[in-house]
Amino acid sequence: MSSDNARNPRPWLPTWQTVELLIAQGPFRHAIPAGKSAILSYDGQRLAITVSLGPDEDPARLPALPQALRFDIDVRSRALTVTCTEPELHKYFYTYACHALEFIREGQQLAVAAFREAWVRTRELIEQQVVLSRDKQLGLLGELILLANVAATHHLGWRAALESWHRAANAEHDFAFRSADIEVKTTSKETRAHIIGSLNQLKASPGRSLYLLSLQFSASPLHANGSISLNEKITEIRNAFGTTDDLRTQFLQRLTSAGWNEEHSSHYNYRVIERSHPTIIKVDDEFPRLTPENLVGLRPDHLVRIQSVVYSVDVSGLGEALTPRLLAELIS
Repeated sequence: MSSDNARNPRPWLPTWQTVELLIAQGPFRHAIPAGKSAILSYDGQRLAITVSLGPDEDPARLPALPQALRFDIDVRSRALTVTCTEPELHKYFYTYACHALEFIREGQQLAVAAFREAWVRTRELIEQQVVLSRDKQLGLLGELILLANVAATHHLGWRAALESWHRAANAEHDFAFRSADIEVKTTSKETRAHIIGSLNQLKASPGRSLYLLSLQFSASPLHANGSISLNEKITEIRNAFGTTDDLRTQFLQRLTSAGWNEEHSSHYNYRVIERSHPTIIKVDDEFPRLTPENLVGLRPDHLVRIQSVVYSVDVSGLGEALTPRLLAELIS
C-alpha cells in the first residue's frame, strides 16, 4: 500500500479513500509505522487495527465500546486488536483508530492510554452512527411482534418466548423452537420484498424445518389506531414481565445483542402500522433462495473468491397468514 499524497495531514497513515478502495478489492493486511508494531487488516467484513501492548499495560483500563466495536487481547503475543464488525461503521471506526495511532506515534503513549484518549474524541461521532437505522428498527420491531405472539401462544409464556429468541445478533436464525426455526423479515415496500444478507440465512439446519415470517409496515400518523413504535413495543413487553427480574434481564440482554441501547431510545419513536397480515412461508425447495448448494456449478477456485452475497427476494403470494393455531403448531 503506497502512502497518500501531501494533502494527507498524516502521510504515514493511508487516507480513508485509500482504505475504502482496498476494502472494495477484498481482504488485506498492511503495516503502519505508528511507533510500535501496528497492523491494519480487513477479512472481507471486519476492519481491524492490531497494536502491541507494553509489558505493564492493563487492558482493564480500555474504554467500553458499542457492540459493533470490540477489543480482543492476545495474551501470548501481548497484542491488542480493535475490530469493527459493521461495514457501515468502517469509516468512523477508522477515524477512531487513526486518532489512537497518532497518539501512540506522536505522543509515544501506550496503546491502552491512546485508545482511551481517542475514544474521548470520537465517542460522540461513533455513537451517533450506531443508532439503529429505520430498517433495523423495523427488523427489531418485527422480532418483538413475533416474540409477543409466541408468549401468548406457548403455555410457558414469556419464559419460553425469550428462550426461543436469538441470544446473539449473528445467530443462525431469529427464533429456534423444538424442531423448527423462524427467520423474521420486515419491509416498508408495497411488495413483500426482503433483503437476505448471506447464503446461509435461508438455509435450514440439519433435521429442522425453516420458516420465513414476512411483515409489511407503512409509516403512520401519531394517533392512528393500531400504530406502534419500537419504543412502545419495548415498553409494552417490559411491563408484561411485572416484577419478574430475571425475565427483564434476559429481555434486555436480547435487545442489546440486537443493537438496541436505551441511551438512544429517543431516536426510536418512528411510528408504523401493519400494511397487511403477517405471512409465514416454509423455506424449502420451492422457495426462491440462494444457498451454497446453488453455487455447486462454479469452479472451486472461483467459489472461494466469493466473499459475501446479499440479495432481495419478493415473496408476495407465497405462504399463508400466521394464525395462533398455525404458530402453536410450529412452536410445539
